[in-house]
Amino acid sequence: MARRTSLTFFLIASTFVFLREDLQAQNWSYTNDAPGVVTLHWSPVPGAADYQVGIYTAYWWTTVGPDPWPDVTSEQVGSADTSITIYGLPLEQPLMYGIRKVNQPGNTNWQAWAPNMSSLFYAGSTTPPANDDVAGAITLPVNTTCQTTGGTFYGATNTLPDLCTGGITTWQDVHYKFTATGPAVTVTVDPSAAVHDLTFSLASVDPNLGPYSDCEWFYYPLGAAVGHTFTGLMAGYEYVLGLHAMHQGLNPDKSFTVCLTNPCVKVVPRIFLDGPFVSATNLMDDGLRAAGLIPLTEPFTAMGYPHVGGGGEIRLPTLTTTGANAIVDWVLVELRDNTTPSTIITTRAALVQRDGDVVDMNGIGPVNIYVPSATYKVAVRHRNHLGVMKSTGSLLSSTSTTVDFTTATTTVYGTNARKTNGTKLTLWPGDTNFNGTVKYAGSANDRDIVLTRIGGTVPTASTAGYYAEDVNLNGTVKYAGSANDRDIILQTIGGTVPTATRVQQLP
Repeated sequence: MARRTSLTFFLIASTFVFLREDLQAQNWSYTNDAPGVVTLHWSPVPGAADYQVGIYTAYWWTTVGPDPWPDVTSEQVGSADTSITIYGLPLEQPLMYGIRKVNQPGNTNWQAWAPNMSSLFYAGSTTPPANDDVAGAITLPVNTTCQTTGGTFYGATNTLPDLCTGGITTWQDVHYKFTATGPAVTVTVDPSAAVHDLTFSLASVDPNLGPYSDCEWFYYPLGAAVGHTFTGLMAGYEYVLGLHAMHQGLNPDKSFTVCLTNPCVKVVPRIFLDGPFVSATNLMDDGLRAAGLIPLTEPFTAMGYPHVGGGGEIRLPTLTTTGANAIVDWVLVELRDNTTPSTIITTRAALVQRDGDVVDMNGIGPVNIYVPSATYKVAVRHRNHLGVMKSTGSLLSSTSTTVDFTTATTTVYGTNARKTNGTKLTLWPGDTNFNGTVKYAGSANDRDIVLTRIGGTVPTASTAGYYAEDVNLNGTVKYAGSANDRDIILQTIGGTVPTATRVQQLP
């Protein structure tokens, strides 16, 4: 972005309209001699005895009525003069200039002052702030409540896109950047009294997101803090926020405070997936992580799951943590309506550790879900285990809440919704087609899918990879032999009657 230096005179337009035909716009030009020093030039007008040149703060003439007296300065010159140098003009203020003359033949009175919006200019500027350009954007945190950061427009230059202003270029703007924590962010700015109009603009930074741009204009008078919520963001990606202002009067205070908020609740569900669970240690195996098979992006969207609010979550690129906190797999957290639990309020993909803790994308939790504090019914699902939901509501807030599905103390919806394995309760395994029912025989059964995955003809074959048919989550799909996935499906439905089924206990 081009910067205004101390010798730069920024003018929107060098022409303006006078109230008399003999003072035409084309008779005028300007030079900027130094900060706060401007020389105005004009061509002589026949019959003029004297001229007066006036300098106004922008918008002054629109607020005091017709023929306003200049609020910055006015200077009278003789009929032979064709220029005037005016000193001591305020910096960092949008100004306007006008002219009037006296003693035109047939008229012994001064004409009306004739400033016009198209004569807006700056008389000079100071060193721009560090975040004047996008390259110097200051990082702001996104909090659940407003935690303000101070800033100033003093010395800032203009980069505001025309889509926000209709082409007006006397704005001054500064820039901030942040990482989205959810699909929306609310920007709140409390400006000083000198701020006349204020515009927010937002743009994406990561080229993988494609173009994103939006803006909101707050018109004069502001009078207090203003805010706007931008939606359609992708959690985990960086965005640039532009704050753009026009100012009124000679008030040098161009300060403001800004904050970014996105109210969220924090929850740590605890679950054990029975497929990889080892009762002797009360831990799950992390074979998928050890084999480097856990995908970067949550798998539920690709499986046809209809997310509400969430979806597309991306984990950290490396999963190096070992031991009890090692990542086992992706899981799905649902917050449901407390009164009508069949209604899903929002969803969030998360990660489950070997010790059962369900954590956020950073691998250490808690899970941040961007909804207001309220009472929700919490449910957890997995891509090849049957889901479970707490039978009573949990009051969730910005303080972390644990919902432990591994113990009978936490009651759940439905009948026999969890499996007892040793001293812990686990999620039933074997729903390889993710339809909410585990079947060993008959149409849409889960056993045939396992056979198909390994080739469909040789039952002793195996296939390595990240597949829903890998019920024990060890990274290998097996139909026969030790640690095979078919037997787990049979055990889930009871182990003796192959036509039996087990249905997920969710409303």
